[in-house]
Amino acid sequence: MINEQKQKNLEKYNAIILATLAYLEKRSGQSIIYGDINPITEYYQEQKIKTEKDFKERRLDRLKNRFKSLTKSLQNSIDLNFSTYIKEKTGYDIDIFEDLRKRIDIIFMQNQILNQQNLNDVSIAFKLYQQRPNKENDIERLNVLLARYVEGQSISKTKSRMINKVVRRIDEETVEVTIFDTTGTKPKTLRRIYRNFSRWKTSFTHNAVG
Repeated sequence: MINEQKQKNLEKYNAIILATLAYLEKRSGQSIIYGDINPITEYYQEQKIKTEKDFKERRLDRLKNRFKSLTKSLQNSIDLNFSTYIKEKTGYDIDIFEDLRKRIDIIFMQNQILNQQNLNDVSIAFKLYQQRPNKENDIERLNVLLARYVEGQSISKTKSRMINKVVRRIDEETVEVTIFDTTGTKPKTLRRIYRNFSRWKTSFTHNAVG
């Protein structure tokens, strides 16, 4: 029973990958040809040979990974025609956004964007839901999460500002004040000498901040 199911999955992925390669090659349009060499055609031909080899060797894991890799660009560009094409060519129903929706459900449950992968998923989902009917509520929820994430990043950057002050006494009436500001990508150093030690704090307050 297990071998029978695996055989069905092997046939499915073999068929949809070959159809995907044809779709992507057609979608790429005309390419630059070097002599008699068309690099895009050669690439897809190489992928076809690898797919057929994996199918014969019953490497379902490789087939699944190849399909995932090939369809990543289609997800990022929100290609809504791909599933229809695969259905017409192979008879299989394919939803390349299924895993994305599952990840978005998790983000909704955690009610925050935690990392760059979350942010990437929300960005793609936002574009996807804009092209789908009855997704206004999900779009609003994504907007709230994005706004909260941006605000959090802004606060984090503010907190990360580092200002260090070093005071060195040169003599009884002279001090040197050095300020190191490591905010941003270009750290700044401000160095000033104050001759009147008894009043240097007041002088620094009025002069070093400006």
